[in-house]
Amino acid sequence: MDNWMVAIICIIAVGVLIIVTMETIYFTRMIFCYFMARFIKKRVHILEKCTLSGICTTRDVDMILTHMNNARYLREVDMGRIDFYIRSRLWEVVKSQNGQILLGTAFVRFRKYVGLFQRFKLTTKIVYWNEDSIFIEHKFVGRDGFVHCTLLCQQRLVNCSGEIVMDILLKKGSSILPKPDMPMEIMSMGTFLCVVIFIIFILHCFFEVHYFLRMTLCVILARFTKKKAHILDQTSFGGICLSNDIDTLITHMNNSRYLRELDFARVDFYERTGLYKTVRNLKGGIVQGAATIRYRRFIKPFSVFDITTKIIYWDPQSIYMESRFVGKDGFIHAIAICKQRLIDCSADDVMDLLLKETPTVESSTEKLENGDLVRLKPEMPLEVQKWNECNEISSANLRRI
Repeated sequence: MDNWMVAIICIIAVGVLIIVTMETIYFTRMIFCYFMARFIKKRVHILEKCTLSGICTTRDVDMILTHMNNARYLREVDMGRIDFYIRSRLWEVVKSQNGQILLGTAFVRFRKYVGLFQRFKLTTKIVYWNEDSIFIEHKFVGRDGFVHCTLLCQQRLVNCSGEIVMDILLKKGSSILPKPDMPMEIMSMGTFLCVVIFIIFILHCFFEVHYFLRMTLCVILARFTKKKAHILDQTSFGGICLSNDIDTLITHMNNSRYLRELDFARVDFYERTGLYKTVRNLKGGIVQGAATIRYRRFIKPFSVFDITTKIIYWDPQSIYMESRFVGKDGFIHAIAICKQRLIDCSADDVMDLLLKETPTVESSTEKLENGDLVRLKPEMPLEVQKWNECNEISSANLRRI
């Protein structure tokens, strides 16, 4: 192969790699907008309105393929903002003050979608500023003059003052314009953020928000992304000891968190094996009747571990599950046995249905006359037998009170 052919192939390969791994069109457009604003377009006063033309292309559409994706509005605003920064000299003054300008908050209101191949004008202007921020309003205006979308962006100034920057720019202009009054949208945005923060605070005060969010995530992942498992298989669930899991000594996981982590691992097991679905189909319920846990070695903060869960026995009323906290080195930090009581249905009926419905595996199986393999019911482990005796003694003592 000739050298020039090799060079062409290498150039094409590099080009494809760049296109695949980077948002090349975004960077190309940003450079073009900067060049046009810096060298071609007319300078504007800091309080004047800038206009940038745009069109919704096939790269901008939503999954429905009929209108612009909501995220693209914010992407287009980047172009309008850089055009405004350069033409109004805002960026130049901020850099002269050794500062930076970053997007702090964006308040978006969609009124009517921008259709495929539809042209629009993006207008940009400053509506207010204070010591820390400059508030910029963007509007997507169709050719008929209809405002399809409005955005109010709070541009945070770092290492410089918004008042000083605006004073410099206002003095550079041909006329000194008064500072505009604070728009109602900005006051509403501040009120809205305060309400959201207050609601989050109240929710965290009265509910274990992280628990419910994580439980919901566990159900979604187990039901839609993870591989299904046989009812007698062992499942594995990953976990990590975070800062809100540690004890008062700040050196290891709080003992109560082990049982909390078991809730997530158990839900993962219920969904992947179909146990909970089968119990609900039989109009029953499943609750925890008893639990015993043995701690062998504490789990340090930010340590990663796996929780293995499997059924080790069942009787007509209950299913016994064993869970182990296994570190990355294979050491078992804690082992727990939980007795899951079934309400309004029989554990034997539930297990019979699941053993028939789910695929069998060679281990712990028995070959029938017709050649089928059926899972055998495991024998009661000695620790479960002794534990049940302990529970019966405890129940007898409580009945005498």
